[in-house]
Order: sequence, then structure tokens, then C-alpha cells
Amino acid sequence: MRIRRFTTTLVAGVLTIGLAGCTGAPDREDEARDIRDRVAAMPGVTDADLVYENDIWAGTRFELRVDMDTATDEQIGAVADEIDHKRGDEFADFDQRAEINVARWTTLAGGERLPDDAARIAAQLRRLRADVQADTIRYGAGTDGSSVRVDGATATSEAVDAVLQVFTDPPDTIEVAPDEGADAPFWAVRSRMSIADKQRIDGQLAALAPAQPGYVTVLDGRVVHLTMGVTSPAAAYQEIAHAVRALDARRGEPVDLSWAAGPAGTKGPRWAGSAEIGGCDHGSHMGELLPDAQALQQRIRDEFGSC
Repeated sequence: MRIRRFTTTLVAGVLTIGLAGCTGAPDREDEARDIRDRVAAMPGVTDADLVYENDIWAGTRFELRVDMDTATDEQIGAVADEIDHKRGDEFADFDQRAEINVARWTTLAGGERLPDDAARIAAQLRRLRADVQADTIRYGAGTDGSSVRVDGATATSEAVDAVLQVFTDPPDTIEVAPDEGADAPFWAVRSRMSIADKQRIDGQLAALAPAQPGYVTVLDGRVVHLTMGVTSPAAAYQEIAHAVRALDARRGEPVDLSWAAGPAGTKGPRWAGSAEIGGCDHGSHMGELLPDAQALQQRIRDEFGSC
């Protein structure tokens, strides 16, 4: 159980005290310590770590991290309620964050408030941890909605499926990043998605073969951005045209499509390209393209864009 204040020397500490009022936020260190101590004494808590800052150098920050890996779901809910009850509006002038570790590398987090149904979410997070092979899992709640982030997943599509199946109230956004070296795409779901939407998108991505998806962005139940690896420059046009048909991209429902042949880290001009299928906002491709890649990119934009 710790409190950390980031001052490097005694002189800096004196300046911090003397200039704390310049932040415009009241001194809440005693209240922060009290919250930390009360939470640390609650059943199921194995550690509580407080970060409190209120000075012109570091700004204003209230962060509380609580370890409850072995606690019951109900104990986690009680701690979340206590944190929110005790801090109330006292830290309104602070950047706030509260985190509860509910399982190994699995966290429930919130800003000004934790979820009201923290016990239920903790149970769902633990089930997700059991179902998904990944490095870290994080559930976040805030004024802009709820989110689930999974990092280091060995099977990213299956991890998205698990999130949709486990959470009775689906999160507003889902991000799943693959494990290093895993042959799996990055998923970024930017709005609530149904299981039926996911199944339809799975079919679209499967139809890309032998091309491979690399980064999938979903909004309002459909793919709006896709990066894909084509098997070769010679096969690129057919594979891209096949992807356009599979994604059902058209005017009014465009898809930002990017493609490449060969590793992304290749130095010098690359064989790659991009186009807004069904739209006219093509942007500019990052990096220099080989001449034949540039020609194919223009062909795709002319044929499948709406300019």
C-alpha cells in the first residue's frame, strides 16, 4: 500500500507545496490517503497503490490501483462502490483513474466513476480471461462509453467472438491486437456490434482468400477500413476486385481499402496502394510506390471509386 508523489529533491518539494495552488485544484491529499486506506482494509484486497499529484510540474492526478485477483465478484463490486462513494466530487479538478485487477493481467478501469455493476463485469472479465489466450485484457468505462481491449491474442477473430458472447451488455468499442508473430488481423470495432454482424463480416473476410486481412475496422456493423496483403503483384487486381465484391462496398457505404505485397518494413519504394472504394476521399498513400503499384492504385480508384 503506497502513495507516490513525484518530487525529485527537497527544493522541488518545497516549490511544489508553495505553488500547488497555481493548479487551481484544492489540496485533497488527506482525502486520497483516506480512500486508499479504507479500500486497502476491505475484504478481498491484497494491495492498493495510490498516485496523488497536485503541483504545477506534474499537474493534478488521482489514481488508485487495487489488486483483487483472488477476491469474489461481490467483493470487487463492494470495493468499486466504496471508491466512487468516498471520492464523490472531491476530485473533480483532477485527472482521475481507478483500476481493479480482477485476474492475472486482467483489469477493470474507470475515470471519474467505475461501472455501477462492477461485480457482474468482473465475473464476465474472468470468464473472458478463461476463454481467451492473450497477454492483457482491459475493460474501461467512461463518459464516452465502455470498451474492451485485448492485447497479445493468438486468435484475434475468436477473441472478438468471445467478447460478444461473454458480455451480456456488449461494450461500445472492442480492440483486439494479435500476439507478435501471430498470423491474425488487428480488430478495431468502433461501435456496438451484434453476433450476427460479426458472423457476416467473418464470411466477408474468409472470401478474401488467398489474400489476408491485416487490420479490420468495423463501424455500425460493417467493415469501413481494411488493410490486406495480396499474394503477388500479378494477382493483385483480381484479389482486390474480389475484396470489393466481398465487402459490398459502394457509394453511400464506402470502404477504405489498403493493400500491399511484401513486408511493410521494406525500404525504398513499395508495392502497395490504397483507395476509398465507393467514395472519392482517397487521401495519399504513405511512402513512395513502385511505378506499377502506382498504376494499379490509380486503376482501382478510377474503377471502384466515385470521383
